[in-house]
Amino acid sequence: MFSVGGAGTTTFSGAVTGVTGFDTVTNSDITIKNTVSDKDIIFNVNDGGVDTEVMRIDGSSSKVGVGVVTPSALLHIKDTAVGDNMIIESTDSGAVSAPNLVLYRSSASVATDDVLGNIEFRGRNVANNADLNWASIVAIAEDSTGSGEDGKLSFSVLRQGNEVEYFSIGGIGADREIVFND
Repeated sequence: MFSVGGAGTTTFSGAVTGVTGFDTVTNSDITIKNTVSDKDIIFNVNDGGVDTEVMRIDGSSSKVGVGVVTPSALLHIKDTAVGDNMIIESTDSGAVSAPNLVLYRSSASVATDDVLGNIEFRGRNVANNADLNWASIVAIAEDSTGSGEDGKLSFSVLRQGNEVEYFSIGGIGADREIVFND
């Protein structure tokens, strides 16, 4: 076990091999454990001679921040760069399918018209006002009755300060529909 106490004291216990300073630890199981209540576990690297924090596990909220000191979600990724901030890659050359990004609502009591998942595109306006949902994609359980389930996928954008649905795919039962600008 690799353990860091409240005073910053680092200890190793168990069968640890391959320790060169604190650069590499090799073991069949590695546990990084904070033994002091509500203290963070912080991962720093030497970036060209500069001590740089790259990841933090918040001890009081159990949230993980990559590039952010105070994560506001279970996983919060922040970067000043524009581009690929997250990549999900599969290298299986024989597969006919690709990696999955799953939004899974595992409630045992999903009701009709419950939201199953959201993808929100947020930003601030020119006056740097509060975060706005400029666009969103929402999946809805239109009908959640056993064996008669129907779903809806809705695409909305911000129009003069209001979120407006411009496109949806759905319908209940045999009433399947694709709606534009309704």
